[in-house]
Amino acid sequence: MTDAQNHNIGSFGRKSARITWSGLLVALSLVLAACGGGRDEAEQQVVFESPPAPPTGCPNVSVLAGAESVTQFRPGGGTGPSNVTARGLIGDFVGECTYAENSVVVDLDLPIIGATGPAGGTTAAYEYFVAVLGPTNRLLGKEIFVTTIDFGDTGNGAVLEELEQMIPLPNGAATGNRYSILVGFQLTPQQLQYNRAL
Repeated sequence: MTDAQNHNIGSFGRKSARITWSGLLVALSLVLAACGGGRDEAEQQVVFESPPAPPTGCPNVSVLAGAESVTQFRPGGGTGPSNVTARGLIGDFVGECTYAENSVVVDLDLPIIGATGPAGGTTAAYEYFVAVLGPTNRLLGKEIFVTTIDFGDTGNGAVLEELEQMIPLPNGAATGNRYSILVGFQLTPQQLQYNRAL
């Protein structure tokens, strides 16, 4: 396994310091009004200040159907088994989100597993994408990354891509669960057609 990569997804910027809401203590102040002399105790009013609303969940992260695997072929060759240079698969990812002021930050560990093919060598480069969708499924940003897997003597290998995405939340609204993140291999038309035929 090679060293993990650190990427900033999209054009929203990297969040250098993260605040976890679970680690924050929310203080509830009690303000006693009209405590001056000459007033009866029964006339005193207790005013409660509401704490800020808690975050409402993490963005949904999923692998785009049909883009979870890739088969690479020798240039100029067909899609027969003898022309396969490498195969790749996105493994089971894990992630979490934290809230900061006016944003939600998603940390994602994305494993990519590869294997060499009959026409392949000892390494292969894999292109994958990360896209952010807004509350109405409108594409807010997409970035393509490249990672290389060394197959060594076994013909197999894997890398763990460590990704971080900061998604701004308009007007400080805690609506992270209304956003989605899609990941998948960036497929050529030939590779997409091959996947659809499987």
